[in-house]
This record gives sequence, structure tokens and C-alpha cells, in this order.
Amino acid sequence: ASFLSFIQKDLGTAIVFAAIMIGVMMMAGIRARNVAGVALMSGLAGVALAMTDDRRRMRFTAFLNLEDNKGHYAYQVYQSILSISNGGVTGAGIGQGTGKWGYVPLAHSDFIFAIIAEELGLAGVVVILGGFLALAFFGFQAAISARDHFSALLAGGITFWFVIQAIINIGGVSGLIPVTGLTLPLISYGGS
Repeated sequence: ASFLSFIQKDLGTAIVFAAIMIGVMMMAGIRARNVAGVALMSGLAGVALAMTDDRRRMRFTAFLNLEDNKGHYAYQVYQSILSISNGGVTGAGIGQGTGKWGYVPLAHSDFIFAIIAEELGLAGVVVILGGFLALAFFGFQAAISARDHFSALLAGGITFWFVIQAIINIGGVSGLIPVTGLTLPLISYGGS
């Protein structure tokens, strides 16, 4: 699935599937050297794809210098960070945020985390992050306590999927990693 997403130039989904595959390989007990080789090859392929096209390269590297790219390639992330900072500790109040009025593109799907942070503040961010940490904890507990090896790998793979996609989305929205266009699982409109 990762390779099919990769050849369709959907780098975000390819990264998620590769991360799930690597996580399940580790859970299955495959030798660390083999897992590291797959991870290295997947990473190199992802970077190679991102660097083959000027537009894709600029989008992929825009987060490194938000100030210089805020007018074009990093516009979404820059506006997202402004919305997050407007939320402060307590937030502007439910429905009172201004980011969703067109300042933050895709505020209802890819960038919903910025709107939550603006309207609910640090408290809302802690609830969201805590929810994903609880999902990870209970998901991996289900994998550990599974009756057979297949069920353990299935539970672990599903947990990896939610957690990796959430990390990629929140990291992109907050400007820590490149934006991939992935939704925030269980929260974003569409794709959840």
C-alpha cells in the first residue's frame, strides 16, 4: 500500500503506511538490522520523491523558514501558528476563533487542530494530545494482551496508524514537520 501511494505521489499516505509497516515489523520480531534497512530505504525514497519536483520540494521544505515562505508555500502553516498562538492558555471560546473565517485554509479538515487550539487554548490541546496518548496506551495494551500473534499485530498496526497520522498532522499544523495533507484521525471532517 505504501508503494502504491508513493507512485501516485501521495507522500503523506505513503509515509503513514511505511511507518505502520515498520512498526508491525518491529512488533513481529523481525531483526532490527532488517527493519532499519526498510526504514532507511523508505526514508530515502520519500526524500527523493519530495525533491524531484520544484513545487513539491518547496512545500516540503517551507516549514524550515516560515517567515520567508509565509506568503506562498507556508501560508497555511503560518496562519495556523497565528491561530494557535491566539488561543493562549484558555482559548478564545468555542465559536469565537477567527482562523476558521478563511485565514487558515482547510480549517475543518487538515488544520482543525489549529482551530481547536485557538478556541479551547492549551486546555483543548492537552485534551486532544491526552486522547491520542490514551488511544496509543490502550491500543498497545490490546496488542500485548491479544490471544494470538495475528491479533496482536492487527491491534498494533491499527494503533500505529492512528498515532502516526496524528503525529504527522499535529506536527505539520504546528510547523514542526512538513505539511502532508493528512487529516487528524477521529476529529477532522472527512477522512476520519
